[in-house]
Amino acid sequence: MSLDFIVLGVAKAGTTTLYYYLKQHPRIELPTPKETWFFDGPNYEKGMDYYYSSYFKIRKKDAVLGEIATSYLYVPYVAKRIYKVNPNIKLIAILRDPVSRAISDWWMLYSRGIEDLSFEDAIKENIKRIESGIDFSIPEEWYEHLRFIQEHRKLLYRTYIDYGYYEIQLNRYLKLFQPRSLLVIQFEQFVQNPKNTLKKICNFIGIEPITFKKQPPRNVAFPSRRIGRLISMFGDLGLTKMIPQNMKNLLLGYFVNKKQYLKIDPGVKKWLVGHYKKHNLRLANIVPIDLSLWSCR
Repeated sequence: MSLDFIVLGVAKAGTTTLYYYLKQHPRIELPTPKETWFFDGPNYEKGMDYYYSSYFKIRKKDAVLGEIATSYLYVPYVAKRIYKVNPNIKLIAILRDPVSRAISDWWMLYSRGIEDLSFEDAIKENIKRIESGIDFSIPEEWYEHLRFIQEHRKLLYRTYIDYGYYEIQLNRYLKLFQPRSLLVIQFEQFVQNPKNTLKKICNFIGIEPITFKKQPPRNVAFPSRRIGRLISMFGDLGLTKMIPQNMKNLLLGYFVNKKQYLKIDPGVKKWLVGHYKKHNLRLANIVPIDLSLWSCR
């Protein structure tokens, strides 16, 4: 048994929607729950037997095993851990305009009551953390962050800015894996043409594409902080499991249509656009990417 592919992230780039798409394929086996936090978490020390027995129910001999994560591209030490497990694994990275990704990430956490700071103040805290030298290259730093969120439903550190340093993150993988082992997808193209994106992924991991049933957006932000905290509370109590899936889809559609971010200071957004330009230019030099789809091109 071996892990055949991993979607490395990133957060707020359609990974949950992709999870529900790929679960439709008869040959693909994905973990339950979607987020295992295995390769970036302390459970990695328990070994791969623990991983397979805890998260997978293998039903077919020709199953293709994969995982779809949000943090594996970002966390520095994960690349070496994955390489140790399978140096020939297929890697997929879904990248989103880093400015809109940062705002979307903040709003999701803010609307759920996990983030208390305004976007502007959260960005300042993120810069302070980077300047302090905390970069999560030491596993315990990241473990502490994960434990704090789990225990307090609040953030210990902000990661909105450096989650978008894609070229730094991909270089960690390209130092270990062959370029042919990596497929880069842009979130914007996935949204525009999911059928084409899914076909690319199937061909890349070596399985026959199928006709996938259209999926609604998943893991969306809520239209207001009050609604978000209320629904998050229902989820913590397990009450959302009682809602039929068709009703959940209707609610998701409503939230997508009604979503309204709090006003973002145009000066902060302009600063982010300029900040990411050098990162994106370096990114375009190492992987094929269409910067015209992003605001910070």
